[in-house]
Amino acid sequence: MSEPSQFKYRAFLSYSHKDTAVAKRLHNALETLRLDKDLVGGETAVGPVPKTLRPIFHGRSRQRSAARSRNWLCDLFGRGRIQVT
Repeated sequence: MSEPSQFKYRAFLSYSHKDTAVAKRLHNALETLRLDKDLVGGETAVGPVPKTLRPIFHGRSRQRSAARSRNWLCDLFGRGRIQVT
């Protein structure tokens, strides 16, 4: 069972510069988390439960022009199944 190919990432994690240390720990914890074997493969509304939550995109928020920022974020949001900000 594989995840639908429309998503490049399982989640999108965005954070501010001041939260870098916490974001790195959260990113590592989420990417190394192994889901309970009894849950893996079970069907959900968004597809089967995976073995892990990898890959997770993480990127520090940057100042950009409003239009450019909106386009950049919409593009990245479209690549992740879940957004964590």
